[in-house]
Amino acid sequence: MTAIPQPGSSRAVSDRIAGPLRQVAARQWNVVAATGVLKTLAAALALLLLTAVVLGTAATLPGALRIILAAAAWAVVATSGAIFLRPALRRRTLADAAFTVEQRTPGLDERLSSTVELSSEPEPFAGSPALLRQLARQAEADAAAVRPDLIVPADGVKRWAIVLAPLLLLWLALAALFPRPLLGGLYRTLMPWKEHLPAMLTRISVTPGDVTLAEGDALEIKASINTSSGSETETSPPLLLTAPIDAADARPLARDLQRHSPREFRASFDNVLQSFRYRVSTDQDESPWFTVTVLPRPSVAALDLRYDYPPYARLDAKTVPNVDGDVRALQGTDVTLTLHATEPLDLAPGKSQITVTEGTRQRTLDLRALDGQPNVYEAKLTVFNSGSYRIQLVNRHGLTNKDERPRAIAAELDQPPKVAITSPDSQVTVRPDDDVPVAFKASDDFGVAKVVALVQVDDKPAEERDVPAPPDADRRQIDGQYLINVADTR
Repeated sequence: MTAIPQPGSSRAVSDRIAGPLRQVAARQWNVVAATGVLKTLAAALALLLLTAVVLGTAATLPGALRIILAAAAWAVVATSGAIFLRPALRRRTLADAAFTVEQRTPGLDERLSSTVELSSEPEPFAGSPALLRQLARQAEADAAAVRPDLIVPADGVKRWAIVLAPLLLLWLALAALFPRPLLGGLYRTLMPWKEHLPAMLTRISVTPGDVTLAEGDALEIKASINTSSGSETETSPPLLLTAPIDAADARPLARDLQRHSPREFRASFDNVLQSFRYRVSTDQDESPWFTVTVLPRPSVAALDLRYDYPPYARLDAKTVPNVDGDVRALQGTDVTLTLHATEPLDLAPGKSQITVTEGTRQRTLDLRALDGQPNVYEAKLTVFNSGSYRIQLVNRHGLTNKDERPRAIAAELDQPPKVAITSPDSQVTVRPDDDVPVAFKASDDFGVAKVVALVQVDDKPAEERDVPAPPDADRRQIDGQYLINVADTR
């Protein structure tokens, strides 16, 4: 039945015409889309297979070159997909389907396309209603005979399916015959920035691979030999090759790995102090080079101590450079510890600090950087009691110093000075004008500040007289002499 248009409006196409044309348009899209997909798959499989073979067999290619090759392959695949799938993005109208039917079916005399085109024209321009009804009846008869499968054949889809089949078989054959090179190359095509393949894709699986350690840490290197044939006892121990990083031309050092199981081997390093490269080598294959990066721990390069004694001791300040750090001082002495570190320290709260232990009491001292002196830090300690202290250093990597041995603090109490007259005897007879030499010994644990002679005649009050000490005498032990003039005492 033909729809009856309203005056001044366009005419609708009959469902008897539109239905077959829609089926033709849908089949057109299906065939174009399927052909585009198959073309894209064929191009992608061919390009990715070539790239995977190249990257899988040339394992030593630099990372930058791998990225360039993989990026080029993916760019070509994306471009091919855009070209091959673009026709499927175009919307197909009933008029397009009508023209296609008329091109593939002789004798239709453009009745289908004319009917579709005239249906969109306003009534004053469409022509006589009687002629239009006659044209519509003829077009409906033509549409009833349309077979979309004959109008739009799927020959292109079949051809590209035939092209795609050998490519799939080639992929399967190479994957079966050379699984590790092909899958390894595909892995590098997908992730070309990765330096090393996963363990399952290598003949020699090495752990930990690239690793970062703190100076002095232990390291264990494990190697697993992945073989598909042969008895387990036939696997000979591989060699571990090591070389320093800063000497690229240096000949690697070789050592045997210790067997842990029939196909697993290990090597242990108890105290790693510097960075190096390593690889595992067998008589059939060898692993890539891996890097062990050793981050230095902070340590104390030198330690200076300055003693500022309490005022009553009347002792000059003393600086002792580059000592082991043990503190021995009079109780109440202020000790300035100047620490020379091997690298910059983290001075955030709770990081680099000094912990002082005095019996059950514990306190912490903060380190501060000295201006204009790189890696030099200072802390102040007042000696109250005997005990010990530990230096904790933390660098910018969060690594701590390994030497945390306690350093001793010995607090010495100030003992009273001692003095003794060694000559003459307690009773001596002299003339009124004699000079009497009085020999004495004076000592103090921290130094004699002053020697005073008390001279008394009969019942008179004692008189204090300063006794000069020898200029070069050791202040802690003075052997001196004081001359008494008898005439002056009267």
